[in-house]
Order: sequence, then C-alpha cells, then structure tokens
Amino acid sequence: MKVQTKLILGFLIIYLLFGITVLISIYNISNILEKSASDNLLIYTHGLMEQIDKHINERIEDFKIYSKDLELQEFLKQSNNEFEKLSDVQSYITQKDLEWNSTQKIEITPFMKNLIDNRISQQLRQKTKFYESDYGYKLYGEVFITNKYGANAAETGKTTDYRQDDENWWQRGKSDGVYVEDVKYDQSADVYSTAISIRVDDDDGNFIGVIKVVLNIQGVINVLKEAETHKRFSSMEFILLDEKDRILFSTTNYELLQPFSFFSKINGKNGLFKAKDSEGIEKIGAYSSSKGYKSFKGLGWIITVDVDRSEILNPIYRLVINFLALAVILIVIAGAVGFYVYSSISTSLEKFEKTIDLISKGSLDARVEIKSKDEFYMLALAFNSMADQLKSFKRVEKKQKLEKELEALEASHKIGFISDDSYTKERKRLEEGIIRAKSAEGKLQEKVGEFFK
Repeated sequence: MKVQTKLILGFLIIYLLFGITVLISIYNISNILEKSASDNLLIYTHGLMEQIDKHINERIEDFKIYSKDLELQEFLKQSNNEFEKLSDVQSYITQKDLEWNSTQKIEITPFMKNLIDNRISQQLRQKTKFYESDYGYKLYGEVFITNKYGANAAETGKTTDYRQDDENWWQRGKSDGVYVEDVKYDQSADVYSTAISIRVDDDDGNFIGVIKVVLNIQGVINVLKEAETHKRFSSMEFILLDEKDRILFSTTNYELLQPFSFFSKINGKNGLFKAKDSEGIEKIGAYSSSKGYKSFKGLGWIITVDVDRSEILNPIYRLVINFLALAVILIVIAGAVGFYVYSSISTSLEKFEKTIDLISKGSLDARVEIKSKDEFYMLALAFNSMADQLKSFKRVEKKQKLEKELEALEASHKIGFISDDSYTKERKRLEEGIIRAKSAEGKLQEKVGEFFK
C-alpha cells in the first residue's frame, strides 16, 4: 500500500472516529435535554394545579367562614321555624316551586322579590360585588341559601327553581359538608362555572341549611393565562380538563367541554407523554391531576402542558450547525496540513527512488539532496554514505584489478613476451591508475569518518 493511500486512510479513520464520537455525544445530550425539559414540565404542571386547587379552596373557606355568621344562622333558624308551623311543608314547597317555574325568565313575582331583597340577600350581593371589584370580573355568578327543607331563603338573583332538596348538589352538600360540582353552563348566572355547596350548622351542630356558590371558572382560567404570559417556550400550550377529560380551557383554539385529543396518552394522575398533533407536529407534554388543598379534596381536574419537541431540541440543532461549520473548517485545515505532510514525504521519497534508480544503472556519483532538517535529512546522509561506500568498493575492486594486471605485466616482461617500451608505457598507466584509486579511497574514508563522528 502506498504512503499516499496510508495517509488518506489515516485521516479518514480519524475523521470517522471524531464524527462518531460527536454523534454519540449529541444523541446523549439530546436525551438529557429532552428529559430535563420533560421533568421541568411535570414540576410546572404540579405548581399550576396547586394554584388552581388553592384558588378554589380559598373560595370554599370564604363561605365556610360565612356559614358561621350569627346573623345568617338566626335568619335560617327563623325560616325553619316558619316552615315547621306549616301543616304540610312538602306540599307548600311543591306548590311554590310550580309557581316559580311557571313564570317567565325575566319576571319577578312579589314572592321572589321578598326573597331577593331580604337582609341576607343584600349581604350576599354586597359580598359578591366586593369580590367583583377586587378581582375585576364577576367571581361569583350567583349565591343563594336554602333552609333545612331545601327551599330558597336568600339569593343574589332569581334562580331557576325554588325547590333545591331534589338536587344532587344540595344532597351532597348536606351529607358531605362541602361538595364541588363539575363545570357546566349555569343558566341562572349565565357563566361557565362550578357549583360549591356548603352545609350550614348551628352552634350545636344541627343542620339548618345549605349555601350554594356558583363560582366562575374565570379565576381558574386566569391562572393559566398568567402562566402563558411567562411561558418559556413559544409553542407551549396549556389545557385544563375536567375529571371526564373534557376541555375546560386551552390556550389554543378549543370548544368548551369537548374531548381532549391526547386523552389516550394520559395514564394515571401524573406523568409525561409524547404525541403528534393533527398537523403531524411531535409534542412532548406533562400532566398533573388535582390533589386538593388543605381540607379541599380536589376536583379530579387535570392540567396538561405540551411543547413542540423541535423547540426543546433547538439548542442541539444550533449546536449541530455550529459543529458542522467547525468540522468543515477543521477538515479544510487538516486537509491542507495533510497535503503538506504528504507532499514533503512523497517528494523526499521520490528523490530516494530516483537516486536508487541511477545507482542501479551504474551512476555511482548520484546522491540524495535533502535540505529540510528532519528525519529524511538524516536518512539521506546515511544513504549517501552507503553510496560512497559502494563507490569505494568499486574503486578498491578496480585497484585490485589494476594491481593484478601490473603483476601479470611484470611476469610477461620477465619471460620476454613484451618489449621494454611497451612494458614501460603499460606499467606507467597501471601505476597511475592504482595511485588515483588509493587517493579516492582515502578521501571517501575521511567523509565516512566525519559523518559518524
């Protein structure tokens, strides 16, 4: 294999090993970056869900405290006493409920007006207006209170029914103490809301009524809107689901209470998921379920946060581009250096090859001329010394041949085979040749001695 081929293969192997190392590093960094982003998303969803649970718990606590109000309790006791005096309480409530439902939505009868304008109703309106002013939106769609028989006793506005004891929220509020319904459109309040029912007991622990608070979910939505304004990734999407996995809110286009498209990816109360949206964009997401806050047990709601996977890996993509640019520069530089090294080596080898060819053809004066002070220079000196020795051997051989010819000449002269004139001329020629051979051999030995000093 030629030196050129060996050098090229050497450089290619180095590039290949370097490229494989970089690719493995990029792959590992990508996985680490993706895992870190996913873990951060999961922690983020935990925090958002806790804020929502805290918000709802605060609203519950507001009215749990109000349920202990002495004026409210006296009012409900008075209402209960009045109903106890009736001969048939259930017939009375049923009759009033029929009359209530038979009126037009905007119609307020004198009976309704008495309920809406009593002192507790006025307190409730003042309370709801205070929160509306404080929060900047209608926090409570409506609030109303029933006595222990399930009949309306006080209300901020006209309700859809008069009788409430046949409603699930009323029954659960009475039995559980606090009950929070699923989100739905509240016709009376004209808002999407969740209803909170709170049991009212007197100082002796006797049941005297139920408070229903229609809580506008705008406060919950505001938590997610606030998070969106500070989102880390531009593609980050926030979605709030109820316990039936229906969309309550999304920062992208959505229809309220519609099924969540990534529902199949949710398994358990908390976790991570990967999915492709309708446009084929790969998403990385996290979800967390409501765990409640203090005495509030939670609603079973779920928050999901997803991000385009490509945006998470953008730093890696930029790194790859920078690496490719750097790799091209390094390849050019390495190629130039490699070409220089190869040219230097191949040029020196060509000089050796030409000199060897000349010597093999009998030109014993041919020598390798290397100017660079490197290993090839030292090798050239050794090679030239070897050539000088070879030439010396040739001259010694020639001298010995001349000496033998001289001996033969003298022998021929002694026996009279040649004349004196021929003998004298030939002897002179041979002796001069022997002298020149000895002189050249001496100079060559001096050069060799100087090289090995």
